[in-house]
Amino acid sequence: MHKKKTHLGYVLIFLLIALIVFSIYSYFTKGVVSYLINNDANSVITYLSSFEHLTVFIFIFLVILEVLFALIPPLILYLVGGILFGPFLGGIYALLGNILGAGIAFQISKHWIRDFVEKKVPKEIKNKFDKVSKKHGPLAVFILRLNPFTTTDFVNYVAGISKIPFWKFILGTTLGLAPLVFIQSYLGQSITENPIILKIFIILSILYVIGFIGIFIYLKVKKGKNKNAKLSTS
Repeated sequence: MHKKKTHLGYVLIFLLIALIVFSIYSYFTKGVVSYLINNDANSVITYLSSFEHLTVFIFIFLVILEVLFALIPPLILYLVGGILFGPFLGGIYALLGNILGAGIAFQISKHWIRDFVEKKVPKEIKNKFDKVSKKHGPLAVFILRLNPFTTTDFVNYVAGISKIPFWKFILGTTLGLAPLVFIQSYLGQSITENPIILKIFIILSILYVIGFIGIFIYLKVKKGKNKNAKLSTS
């Protein structure tokens, strides 16, 4: 069993190094990574279409790349997926890429860069994540995925050094990411016919963030008032 884990670790590390080399090369040679970072959707579509029957696999590969490296904006990939494959299949492929990328990041963090991640992540955050995930299971990851202030890669790597079981992490990730991925894939197909939909989506996203901030502040204030009330009565 230990040898199998070791071999898996070597494969994951090799894959990560290959992805890093590919990303750097593609960016500096004005390849697909450069298109993605610069939000050049038309060039990404042209690039993917050139692979014909392999387009789906290259698309999933790019989604995995986006999950592992935060430099690539996810929105453009989901929009492109919706345009190329339609909203349903585009969403399926994007979600699959997210699940695979999250699983790879989790395992790499858990088995190979654990010491590095533990140095970067404050102990209080890890302990809090352990406490919440133990109490709520996949729901804890699900909520973090919906949180606009929590980046996908951050959750993946923190979960890797936590005590949460792998299957609970994957379940929470799948349920948390699915709605947003499918919505953005749907928008991808619609934007080609009506660009105003993208503006509406951006506005709704801003309102969502503002609403989340408002609720967060309200709960903090309410918690503070309740704490003061208990102190005054005691």
